[in-house]
Amino acid sequence: MVVVVAAAPPPAVVVVVAAAAAVVSELPSSPPQAAATSASAMTIGMNRRRLTDWQSDARLPVDHVRYLKIGLQIEPRELLHQRIARRLDQMLENGFIEELRGLRERPELAEQSPSMRSVGYRQFWQYLENRCTFDEASDKALFATRQLAKRQFTWLRSEKAIFTINPLEPSAIDAISAYLKQQLG
Repeated sequence: MVVVVAAAPPPAVVVVVAAAAAVVSELPSSPPQAAATSASAMTIGMNRRRLTDWQSDARLPVDHVRYLKIGLQIEPRELLHQRIARRLDQMLENGFIEELRGLRERPELAEQSPSMRSVGYRQFWQYLENRCTFDEASDKALFATRQLAKRQFTWLRSEKAIFTINPLEPSAIDAISAYLKQQLG
């Protein structure tokens, strides 16, 4: 997941925060319907504007933009796996299955719809179709989320000029602030 957290007119500096799924999953619990709009909600919360409004105003020529990239990476990996499992449990407790049942009733959505092929939806759709048990769907969703987090970490490692930090460290905010101060002069 990539979230732009700040931008300014040319010469612009755009701060991009890249976070693994489990980092974002630690946002305060919300109704399951909000899951699809978490990036928009984060942008609204930080900027007090809708994501689409902000994006339309932020279109700048690429040569006038300097990107500062900050990667949030939870370590050790076992802690990340625990958080992924806890978030899946929270989603299920907060009505994820009921949300999916409602989505399945919409005629424009099918199992092969892009939104229904995402992690969690795909596995529990199979459960609702009686093609696997609840425990099997849960295990598959957990495994798929861990795979997604691993791919995100691989992507973060391949990024050039990225400042990575464990967001669970007590000094994370101070370290990010110092990095931004240094980069922005």
